[in-house]
Amino acid sequence: MSDLELSYVGAPPPSLPPANIFDFIFSNPLRKDGPVSKHAPDAQCRNHVISNIAPHKPLLVDPLTAAQVSWDRVRIDSLRIAAGLHALGLISAPTVSPAPTGHTPIISPVVLLHLPNSLAFAPLLFGVLASGLTVTMANPGLTSGELAWILKSSEPQVVVTTPEGLQVLNAAIKESDSPKVKANLINTHRVYIVDPAHDEYGLPSSYSKGTKLDQHSQDWKALLASTPLKAPVKFKSDEYKSRTAVILWSSGTSGKSKGVVLSHQALVSNMHSLWHINQAFDDNQRWLGFAPFYHIFALCNVLLLAVTSGATIFVMPKFDPKLMLSHVQRFRITFLHMAPPVAVLLAKSPMLDSYDMTSIQGAVSGGAPLPSEIVEQVYRRLGILIKLGYGLSEAGSVCNQVGETWDVIQPQLGNTGVPCFGIELKIVSVDDSSKVVTKGLEGEILIRSPTNMTCYLNNKAATDEALDSEGWFYTGDVGKIDSKGHLWITDRLKDVMKVKGFQVSPSELENILCGSESVADAAVCGLFDAGLATELPRAYIVPSSKHLLAQCTPNGPVTPDLQALAQEVKQLMESKTVRYKWLTGNVVFVPAVPKSPSGKILRRMLVDVKGVEVKLYLSRAEKAKL
Repeated sequence: MSDLELSYVGAPPPSLPPANIFDFIFSNPLRKDGPVSKHAPDAQCRNHVISNIAPHKPLLVDPLTAAQVSWDRVRIDSLRIAAGLHALGLISAPTVSPAPTGHTPIISPVVLLHLPNSLAFAPLLFGVLASGLTVTMANPGLTSGELAWILKSSEPQVVVTTPEGLQVLNAAIKESDSPKVKANLINTHRVYIVDPAHDEYGLPSSYSKGTKLDQHSQDWKALLASTPLKAPVKFKSDEYKSRTAVILWSSGTSGKSKGVVLSHQALVSNMHSLWHINQAFDDNQRWLGFAPFYHIFALCNVLLLAVTSGATIFVMPKFDPKLMLSHVQRFRITFLHMAPPVAVLLAKSPMLDSYDMTSIQGAVSGGAPLPSEIVEQVYRRLGILIKLGYGLSEAGSVCNQVGETWDVIQPQLGNTGVPCFGIELKIVSVDDSSKVVTKGLEGEILIRSPTNMTCYLNNKAATDEALDSEGWFYTGDVGKIDSKGHLWITDRLKDVMKVKGFQVSPSELENILCGSESVADAAVCGLFDAGLATELPRAYIVPSSKHLLAQCTPNGPVTPDLQALAQEVKQLMESKTVRYKWLTGNVVFVPAVPKSPSGKILRRMLVDVKGVEVKLYLSRAEKAKL
């Protein structure tokens, strides 16, 4: 078998210049003859440049209050925060000689951002990066127990949270049972507060509503030193691949979340990858920032890339459908970065009929699978091209569909595109990872790239399982590479159902269900039948017509309308799939599918979702009675 037939695509990047990620993104790197175009693989990429970014150009805008912060003010305020952190006595970890190799990170004192999207998020994040310290970010919706695990694992020396988050933080500090965490935060008063509802940042200086604080906390602007650092902290050139910039947290869909350690080199390489895959961007980009900044998708695709390219972000603390549509129309938003549920909204919601969406030039969906039918419905309805991307916290941006017209994108429907700049992919046998499978065959997806994580925080066993000695990251995702080099995601290894000896992909069935106009959302999991010694596919479905559920109560009688929808779903699945993929575990109609902030279905929570179950098939015992 020739190497051309094997499932291997992509190429390693050229040697990129080492840099602090702060230094890189604020250096206007996309200018002509800048570091991005200079290291581009071909002439087309080298010619893909933007004008110098005007210092006064708005980088962040609060669409509700009209507060805004310019590109240069964010840069300077970040350097002021860096100086403020140094004034607390926090300095980067000492230089190591020689620099660590393999999966050994250099982690400086940690600053935790426990925040929703806000104008303050950017200078705080970039200030930590400029200071040479390490930043970690946590979902502000976590429970105190979940936050306690992050505190215990990362041992932050500074925390920035909200008034609401302060209560959770205080409970988490107690639950963490860590004397070091208490000493770092309570005894030193290093808890800072961002109050998005009353914060005057970006507004005229005369505006102030005030924020109520407790005895152990203070306003975040106390970190803004009067004199900024002259330049971000620099390291030895061979240390940037081991110097930890960010620690992210895996979604934790099974077991406790893992700390994903990302270096400065990983983030710089990610910016190279994203720019070369998004060559349609111009100098006048206006983006909505509703995807959470603490997640890898928005961190890289929105926040870091906006600074790098000079785009303006209209910041939303959380996703709200009506506000999103209103902001698109009012501010003439040019591009949407979204999870699949937002694409479903664009495809099916009648709300869109009241808004002008013509300013949108394109969109990208990531974080979870998106049915091809939804992509097509959005294009037919709005003329908006939604490209699919594939990425992970552990590997940054991996693949993206390429093309600027429907004629080019349509043949790519169903796959996640080609490898981004500097990414290598291969598909190996699930049973023997030393064997690369033939193109077109399924297996586990492996990634090698400078964007890969250094390790899992304080978890050598998980790191050794995920990263091999050659730098390949084992994703746990199942997929295949076609003859054109496109990557197709089949499913997660742990999510694949075994039905009578056959492997069944939940996402495949979900894509079919969500393609129906009668279905607003759906999730599929396996229901184990001890009598048959097999899993049975079971669907949890959100009807497009909400009144169908309003007429029923959990465990109550099923109305004729809901029964009719169940039969419609049954016929759809029988017409689209082989027999063993039919929904023999029946359907449960629910008001919502449980998902993470990034849009991933939380399958472990499906069993607890209250809904109305409708039987589609008779059980073996019921058949025996007939």
